[in-house]
Amino acid sequence: MAKVLTPAQFSADLRKQIRAFAPAKRRRFMRKVAGKVMENMVIIRFLRGGYRVKGDWKTASKRGKFQDRWSEPYWVRPTKNIVSPDKIRNVDTRTMGNNHKILSATPNSVTVGPSTTVRNPVNGALISKIAEREEKIGNHIVGFTDEINTAMTYEMQNYLDLVANGKEPPYLPKSRIGRKRVKV
Repeated sequence: MAKVLTPAQFSADLRKQIRAFAPAKRRRFMRKVAGKVMENMVIIRFLRGGYRVKGDWKTASKRGKFQDRWSEPYWVRPTKNIVSPDKIRNVDTRTMGNNHKILSATPNSVTVGPSTTVRNPVNGALISKIAEREEKIGNHIVGFTDEINTAMTYEMQNYLDLVANGKEPPYLPKSRIGRKRVKV
């Protein structure tokens, strides 16, 4: 709901909105909201084994099995689990998805990617190298899809609505994934 302003109030309100779109506020929005949405999308992609449809992540092998999801000679994973049609690529551990963090943020952009120092506990490989290899063969872990564009449009509209109504820009995404820690 837009507010009703008199001509005398307009210039003060406009100055207030300009301050709300200042580079420091936009950078915070990009880091805390846009970056968080992208991080959450990476986690969702790892949980479901792809980013658009089931079976989207493929093997780079010339001879594949199970709809080219796995290399034909690959029968046992590093975790010692047998590879079968129900197995999902790139989800051996939680490390893969949870390791993608906000690498940098400016008032106009945010970059999300894997840490360059974290190693996969199963085989010791650098997570960043695994992600790089997967990107080269077409298994896009981060990036803009219809799904993330829809989420970002929703967040941007919320941001603009709040600022237009004289409220502070959001500190967290409206569409965030909550995580609860359970004591064992």
